[in-house]
Amino acid sequence: MFNRTASVIFLLGLGVLAGCGFDMPSRELDKASLPTVVTCTKALYISSDDVVEEGGDPELDPTVLDSVRADGRDWPVSVPFVSDRTATCGQQRCRRSGIVPRSSEVATAPSDAYPSIGESLPFAVWQEEFGGNVKVEYPRAKGIGLYGVVLRGVVGVAPMEDRVVSSLAPWSSFSAPGAGIAVTADSSGGAVLMVAYSLGGTLAAAQTALDRSERAVYWERRPGSLLFGDLSGFRQSSCGESVGDSAGSQVAGEQVRFPRAELGLVCPGLRSADAAPGQDWPEGAQDGAWMILYPVQGAGVFEFVDERSSGRGFKGKVEAVKGRVLTVPFGMRYSFSTEDRWPLQVVRLVVR
Repeated sequence: MFNRTASVIFLLGLGVLAGCGFDMPSRELDKASLPTVVTCTKALYISSDDVVEEGGDPELDPTVLDSVRADGRDWPVSVPFVSDRTATCGQQRCRRSGIVPRSSEVATAPSDAYPSIGESLPFAVWQEEFGGNVKVEYPRAKGIGLYGVVLRGVVGVAPMEDRVVSSLAPWSSFSAPGAGIAVTADSSGGAVLMVAYSLGGTLAAAQTALDRSERAVYWERRPGSLLFGDLSGFRQSSCGESVGDSAGSQVAGEQVRFPRAELGLVCPGLRSADAAPGQDWPEGAQDGAWMILYPVQGAGVFEFVDERSSGRGFKGKVEAVKGRVLTVPFGMRYSFSTEDRWPLQVVRLVVR
């Protein structure tokens, strides 16, 4: 009896040592099972980290501001809050027939600019909130692209044409030319920052065509490759640094057009009129582009001055609030200030 008990204890001890002594490797996407999908950055993984609760920002010596790093240790694991542009599916399965939520479904309409500068956005941006195991479907539409950044939870993205599901963790992204995808949250729910954009012409015209006849804009062959990415590889780590183009490599034989995204910093005192290239706008931005800023950590005040020839002379100050989307047209001047001198951490996208 003693020998049998000793043997059991010995085997259990080996199991504990084995479990404590070795880390399970991250599970990469099975690329062979995704024949229609192009991964433009490193393989994605499912994170089991806990959500970071909101709290005060750390103290910062302003004399070393330029050397401050906002790397993975400081960046939130995910976003625990909602946006003023949040749309929610109240059932287990919803179908957004117009792709973009209706103005009545969100506090701030997806096509409204903020700050209000007297013109509508050429795209639509909102936060899609998912309850546990909720699925939202977006129909196929030739003239509309859909871009998303996972803010919270693990979600599955499946193209309508083959239903192969790819699991995406927070700070992962996807680009779906022609829309035509289903997004499903796991049992814990989730949130995705969504951008609908035009593949040619205007988004308003493409939405009108979809509303008139879904069959007329239906596609059999997707008008571009479905792309997945991991924005943690496109993270601005210090003030004055540019992270480059998050679109990754071009897809052979295709003209890739979709928003570019990064995890960026907005640094105190930065003025876009005299900033070095790449400091306040990602490289390659040009006239006609817009920048989306989604604050995830930090606080401060933006001051905007619209001196564009096509603008309406807007001048004003706007408080940076976590989850409140700001939209800035290319050429608009702005500065950012904060009492604690800590850079504002944002999801930054450039849309044309």
